[in-house]
Amino acid sequence: MTTVGEQLLFELQVPPALVDAVADEVLRRLEERAPTASPWLCGAKQAAGYLGWPVERVYKRIRRLPHYRDGNLLMFRRDELDAFIEQGYEGPRRAVDLGASRRSRADVGAPVSLQPGKAAHG
Repeated sequence: MTTVGEQLLFELQVPPALVDAVADEVLRRLEERAPTASPWLCGAKQAAGYLGWPVERVYKRIRRLPHYRDGNLLMFRRDELDAFIEQGYEGPRRAVDLGASRRSRADVGAPVSLQPGKAAHG
């Protein structure tokens, strides 16, 4: 015990295990009091944030994503998005080297064969 002016200062040594136990109990009590998060995400921006995607990807895949509409507002349920991902969504396709798949300048305007080994009628 130390005296500073009119104040008494005490030094208390607490074992680390007791500090951890108190911290765990405080967290448990806070979690009991915390309101549960809404299952709804309102708008593509919230859905994108939840999924960790750019907003553009949500719009691009909107026909495949489970969603609801309230007028123009897109609404998503967290559990349905989780199920969608767990069912095997593999992420965006890999970028394709478009340079290799484009027709060369010499081929521009030439007929394109629709069946292997046969020329298209032009």
